[in-house]
Amino acid sequence: MRSGLFLYSLRNAPYTLCYSIDSSFIFRVGFIYRYNAHAKSTSPEVNMANIHIPLLPAADFELLIELIFAHTKQHVSDFLQGKNIPYTGTKETLEERIRTGIDQRAISHEELVALLDDIEGWGNQHVYLYKLTEAAVEVLRDGDLVQQQFEAKGLGHLFNDGITVFIPEQPTLASSSHNDQTLNLKFVEQRRWSELIANEVEDHPDYGQLEVRKYRTRRGRGVNSVRVHLPTGQVEVMIQTLQSGTRYDEVRDNFLAEFDWIVPWVAMTLVETAKAIPAIEATDETRNRASILGTLTGSVAAFRSSQASADYRTDGDVKNARDALGDAVVGVMGNFYWLPTAPLLQEVHTHIYKDRIGFLGERTEIEVGYVLSRIRAYC
Repeated sequence: MRSGLFLYSLRNAPYTLCYSIDSSFIFRVGFIYRYNAHAKSTSPEVNMANIHIPLLPAADFELLIELIFAHTKQHVSDFLQGKNIPYTGTKETLEERIRTGIDQRAISHEELVALLDDIEGWGNQHVYLYKLTEAAVEVLRDGDLVQQQFEAKGLGHLFNDGITVFIPEQPTLASSSHNDQTLNLKFVEQRRWSELIANEVEDHPDYGQLEVRKYRTRRGRGVNSVRVHLPTGQVEVMIQTLQSGTRYDEVRDNFLAEFDWIVPWVAMTLVETAKAIPAIEATDETRNRASILGTLTGSVAAFRSSQASADYRTDGDVKNARDALGDAVVGVMGNFYWLPTAPLLQEVHTHIYKDRIGFLGERTEIEVGYVLSRIRAYC
């Protein structure tokens, strides 16, 4: 049995079922009704605006606030504006308004988790590109068959629907959507890592001086998703940026196992994204901050501009050195800023590795989708 806090917000239901299971497997359950400003209650007797159930333990609520305000404050401003709450000021001011809104029952914990879901959907992630076999994608094009697979897995309530999940003990499917163009699955997981807080030297009577490193265990949230383009069979596996370390392949492999029941990983072929680096480098679509290229004889050449706002191709000496290599190179790593052009309204910063793409900074679905389409084209 999985422990953690779960909020089940089915699309057509007027309430959220919330339950928690602690480490002793004590089960607690309750309901929180959604307040509709245009309908004061779901029955003549009960005013839903007056129902307030604090869902998150204090430590989890503080983590939720920390995660929300780790992003730009504009997200919180927009949220408060939608609630008709004053929405200007510093992050500290906005945080105080959120806390006051919770105390006054104008804001629910569920709404804050939903806000975090919206923020964390795109950008600050690493993406693996795949190609699905025609036989496998043909099955996924049939909505009835896909729904049957959800039901067989005991997840029929999540087909074309979702739940609000904050920080489950085990990776949990939070939402899905299926139409004639895409199949989208979003999972939420809890992440734990160690943070070094002290590096001290202590005298020991038997061993002399000892170097003592002290760590604290941190806890966070990860949102991972998979998107299948049904007309083409192209697949994108998206891993939210890790809070510590670079174990993306390990996290990716564990994630593949989570949705193997619907998108079989054995039917997917990984795209080597590094192949696109020399082609992208030669275009005018990007500002090239840095690249690492390999020669056919096994040597490696690295190029880097003097500052992030400069393209290394504008340095005459670097350009001459790069031109001397010619086209007989293979990509190893590319650090590219995609320049604004429809539909990009601002630069999109990416790191391209052998078989994954890192998006740095918060982005929109349109921006991520466009850049991925360009990289896939150059592959």
